[in-house]
Amino acid sequence: MGQLSYSLFKKKDIPATVECITKVFLYDEPMTKILKIKKSEFKIFIESICEKAVKEKMSYICKDGDKVVGFRLNEDLISEPIPESIKITKKIDPIFALLDKLEEKFLKNKRRIKGKYFHLFMVGSLKEYQNRGIAKKLINKTLLLAKKKKFKKAVTKVTNIKSKTLLKKHFNFEEITKINYKTFKFRGESIFKNIDEKACTLMTLKLK
Repeated sequence: MGQLSYSLFKKKDIPATVECITKVFLYDEPMTKILKIKKSEFKIFIESICEKAVKEKMSYICKDGDKVVGFRLNEDLISEPIPESIKITKKIDPIFALLDKLEEKFLKNKRRIKGKYFHLFMVGSLKEYQNRGIAKKLINKTLLLAKKKKFKKAVTKVTNIKSKTLLKKHFNFEEITKINYKTFKFRGESIFKNIDEKACTLMTLKLK
């Protein structure tokens, strides 16, 4: 392993970043793992997310040479959804449903205006690069950018206790609301009941 470098996510890095995100989320994230989504199906979703992230210029990646080994995708929480013309697999709908429910609970009775809530959307690093502080450095860069852009709050949804602990302990994020995997139902089915993690949690940080 060589010297790690951090940079704003650019168009030329999309293919390598798609591969990195696919490896991390398809096999390590609790909700994605349990839905048994095929790699080819998942990549269509990730490619659309990455295209959007590059255009918005608010996301960062970590590289070892030319290899993308970590990522922190960000957006304005009040932003345009993925176009319906992009055919994303329906297998991922339960994840959207759970995350949307969390977001709706947070935004209830709030003005939905752009430039207020900075959304830390996806973060991760390859297994062989974990425990090297990559996520922490990417979050640091993200929060500096959010403050520079005059956002009022950082908002994120975390799917596991490790991420929750990192955000709470090192960045003082506060837990606002959560949905337990075992009690969440999608079309009447407890689809995430066998996930080992307890809950998906929405957390926020006031930006000064």
